[in-house]
Amino acid sequence: MTRLITAFLFVLLLKPAGSNSCSFITLTGSGISASQERITGSFSVIENNGPFRVLVQQGRQTALTITGETNILPEISTEVRNGRLYIGYRKQNLRATHQEVVISLVVPCLTALVQNGDGSIEGIGDWDRHDIRISNCGRGEINWSMTQAALFSMR
Repeated sequence: MTRLITAFLFVLLLKPAGSNSCSFITLTGSGISASQERITGSFSVIENNGPFRVLVQQGRQTALTITGETNILPEISTEVRNGRLYIGYRKQNLRATHQEVVISLVVPCLTALVQNGDGSIEGIGDWDRHDIRISNCGRGEINWSMTQAALFSMR
C-alpha cells in the first residue's frame, strides 16, 4: 500500500499544476485599437481560420490591412503559401477575448474562399467573376455579390 501511494505521489509531482492536453492559452485584448499594413505575396485563395471579419475588394494591386487591439495584432498570422492566404492565430488552443478584428484585402483575382469557424468573409462591391469556389465549415458566413454580366455568364 505504501508503494502504491508513493507511486501515485511521484506521478502527481511529474505533472505540472494545471497542465493537460486540453489546456488553453488565454489572450485578452488591451482595449487600444490600431491598424497595421502587411505585405503579402500574390494569392488567389483566401482561407479564414479565425473569428475575424475579412473584407475583400477587387482592385489592381494586392493590399492587406489588419485592424484590432495592439497586443492581438502580433498574434494573428497572415501567411501566403502556394497561392493561398491563410489567416489565423499563430498559437493553437487559444482562448481569446478581444474586440473585433477586421482584415481588409484588395486583390485583383480570386478563385476560392474558405471560411472555417466563427469568422466571416464579405465581398465589397460587385465581383466580375462567377467561378469562385466557396467553402464554409462552421458557424461563420460568407457574403458575396457579383456583377450582372458575371451572373449571366453562368448560364
